[in-house]
Amino acid sequence: MRDDLSFAERLREDLRAVPWPEPAEIRARAGRRRQRRTALGAAVVLLVVVSGVVTAGRLSWGSHGGLLPGLPGLVGQPAPRAEIPVAALLDPADLPVSSNLRLGDSGLAKPVSLDADLELCDSRRTPGLPVSRYSRSQTLIQRTPASGPGATGAALVSQDVYRLAPEAAEGFFAGLDDLVATCSGARSEDTGWTVTGQRVSVTVTHAWTVSVRDFAGDEAVLLQHTRTAPTGVESDLDPGLAYPVENTLVVRVGDLISVIVPATGLEAAPSLTLTSEHRNRLLDLARAAAERMCVAANPACR
Repeated sequence: MRDDLSFAERLREDLRAVPWPEPAEIRARAGRRRQRRTALGAAVVLLVVVSGVVTAGRLSWGSHGGLLPGLPGLVGQPAPRAEIPVAALLDPADLPVSSNLRLGDSGLAKPVSLDADLELCDSRRTPGLPVSRYSRSQTLIQRTPASGPGATGAALVSQDVYRLAPEAAEGFFAGLDDLVATCSGARSEDTGWTVTGQRVSVTVTHAWTVSVRDFAGDEAVLLQHTRTAPTGVESDLDPGLAYPVENTLVVRVGDLISVIVPATGLEAAPSLTLTSEHRNRLLDLARAAAERMCVAANPACR
């Protein structure tokens, strides 16, 4: 018992030696601790609220198809279509004549090609026809069993589809009209024949006209290329020599431009004039092409 009392006395002496702070200081320290706890709690609440806003923004993309205002970049817009699939080209079933062979390829950064003689005139202009981002080409052919080994058959139609930058696609037909106006009347050297069958050099004058407009897709034209009867120094040129009308269909759907050239195999004989039946057949072909292009166009068809 004496030992217990001695311990208690020593403890009281030690406690008296401890330097206790004044009551005001104790209250001040307690207040600072409460402030720190309040600030920490507010930070936690803010973190929860911000997390909730981000989550709500992601849900709103799926519900409304767009980002919430003030929260850019949470998710990206759907990527635009780039390469051109085969499904965007004419199908053999679209032709008035059966086709059983398709030849084609694809490319990058190819200039738009319309007509060899028109391109010769265009090469002298600056700027010329635009260069595509992507392209896909095909030739539809009718190959009969009677075709010999290595024979491909009769070409029916060739088609090129080009993807242009949006501003180039929208301004393409204005540039085409300017090209037609500038180049009609251009001359070139060609080969002619005399009544005796002698081959001679002759001069040919070219003309391009837009005979029908806006019949398919967003924009469309039926472009006709005609040549005058050749003239030359020879007086005995064959008077029956004449050039057939060359028809080219040009169709735009969004950022896609399609150039369609019917080959002689699509008709029984080359046309010297464009009959109404022939024209309607070409316009139907262009409308079919516009529908096919919808699967790859930017923006998508409505």
